[in-house]
Amino acid sequence: MGAVKELNILVVYTTQLEPSTGGSYWFYRQLVDYLNEVGIKSDLFFAYLKKINSLEKKGYKGILLPDRERFNTPLNIKTLSAYIRENQINIVFNMMHATKDLNLFWSKIRCLKGVYLFNLIHNKPDLVVSWKTYYLKHLSLSNAPSLKIFIQKICYILYIPLLRLLVMYIARVSYKIHDLTIVLSDSYIEEYKKIIHKRSCDKLFAIPNPIQPLYSKIPIENKNKQIIFVGRISKEKTLSHLLMIWNVLYKKYPDWNLLIVGDGDERTSNEMLMKSLNLERISFIGYQNNSIPFMDSSAICCLVSVLEGLPTVLFEAMSLGVVPVSFDSYAAVYDIIDDDINGCIVKAYDLKEYARKLDVLMSNPQKRYLLAANAQIKVQQYSIENIGDLWINAFKQLKIIK
Repeated sequence: MGAVKELNILVVYTTQLEPSTGGSYWFYRQLVDYLNEVGIKSDLFFAYLKKINSLEKKGYKGILLPDRERFNTPLNIKTLSAYIRENQINIVFNMMHATKDLNLFWSKIRCLKGVYLFNLIHNKPDLVVSWKTYYLKHLSLSNAPSLKIFIQKICYILYIPLLRLLVMYIARVSYKIHDLTIVLSDSYIEEYKKIIHKRSCDKLFAIPNPIQPLYSKIPIENKNKQIIFVGRISKEKTLSHLLMIWNVLYKKYPDWNLLIVGDGDERTSNEMLMKSLNLERISFIGYQNNSIPFMDSSAICCLVSVLEGLPTVLFEAMSLGVVPVSFDSYAAVYDIIDDDINGCIVKAYDLKEYARKLDVLMSNPQKRYLLAANAQIKVQQYSIENIGDLWINAFKQLKIIK
């Protein structure tokens, strides 16, 4: 395949991506806009199984596939192939985690003439094994939610190596099918190589997601004495860690509040934990279509997840002059935060150290202001101008453009 005159990009994901969904939509909207700005004609399309809003929005180009349960059906393959041909799409971004069924689906799409297939890994490459390892290690047999997980817990020593082998097989097939595999950080390059057991991966690139430009309406010095958590309240986000940390601090700082923005399966259990500990000045406000005003009014943003890729919430916080604090449970945190310079990094899952670092920030406004100002400078490394050039280099590597 030779160089093309236009780059028409199709993003494929389970759920519809559009402006109100935030991050993922804007990563690729910015990329396409940047390509057009530098003289590479480009357009953006979407394909998905689940619709969340009207498809009639001005300028939005997307297709809801007819079979909604899974991608790999003859009708979905036929429909998507026709959509790709009709819209002269030559680049397909696969945002989904590799499975055996999806590999079969992509092998069919891969056969289309003039189409380049990119695998975009939006989390830690070893997400499946890392989460299962953590989950089973911290699960008591009496709390196993199903017989299947009960058996996994009992057979943990055997189960994890077998899971690792299965993931390796699926990932190796996925790597072979795609023209390029994109991870979010240089630190994930070696992690991915270990997964597929390859020393050399010439089809592997590290390209971070670009930040969506945000501008604070509240000066750093005028932020509320408020710590904010923004995200899904799910097992892997381990909000309970933050509640335990708050339990150490809240009596010492009666003028500070903790704001929880988000919803999820674990919300009820975390609210019960809050009540059982008699914690005060915590507000659960649920999912918000626009969490930016809540972030902008806060002084500190806390992330306590077991797993992350390159968390958008930290970029949002830093752009707005909110100090980020995060566990080092994912390697890319060291790309985002320089510890004690533009935020704080805590060894996973050291709750005492996390509380100590928050204590310093809460008691020392001048230090907090300095870290927040430095964060606004640091995050500009992820502007679309910088990230866009990395994408252009990847396209040149495949000789899609000259």
